[in-house]
Amino acid sequence: MEKISVIIPVYNRVDVLERCVHSVQRQNGSELEIILCDDGSDDGSTELCYALAEKDRRICVSHIVHSGASAARNIGLLRASGDYLYFLDSDDVIAPGMLRRMRENIARTGAELSCCRFRGSRRCAAKAAPCASAWTDRVSSRCRSA
Repeated sequence: MEKISVIIPVYNRVDVLERCVHSVQRQNGSELEIILCDDGSDDGSTELCYALAEKDRRICVSHIVHSGASAARNIGLLRASGDYLYFLDSDDVIAPGMLRRMRENIARTGAELSCCRFRGSRRCAAKAAPCASAWTDRVSSRCRSA
C-alpha cells in the first residue's frame, strides 16, 4: 500500500493540536506518516508534539526557530518519505476515510493532484475561519531525485 505523508505545521496550537492529529490517526485504508513541524511554539505545543510522537510510531517531530508556516511545511517536505503528500493546518480536522478516498480518486483517474472542498463547522464559522482545507500531490520519482 502506498504511504501518505501528512505534514502539519504547528505554531502555538496546544488547544487544538491533539484533535487535529487524532483525526489523521483515525484514517483507515492508508499507510500514514504524520510529520509535526513545530515552528518555535512557546505555549506547550512543542511538548505536546513529542508526547503524541511517543504514543504513535507514525508521528515524527521537527522543531525549528519560528520562521512561519511555509518554512515549517518545507521542513516537512524534507522529512517526508510517502508516495503522496497531504498538508493539514494544525487547527483543522479531516473526515474519516478522507485520505483513502483521495488516494482512490488519484488511482482511478490517473491524476497527479487531488483536491477537495472543505466543510466548516458552526464553531469555525463563528471564528470566521475555514475548518478543513488541504490538498494532496503525487510525489513523482522525478521530484524525489531533484
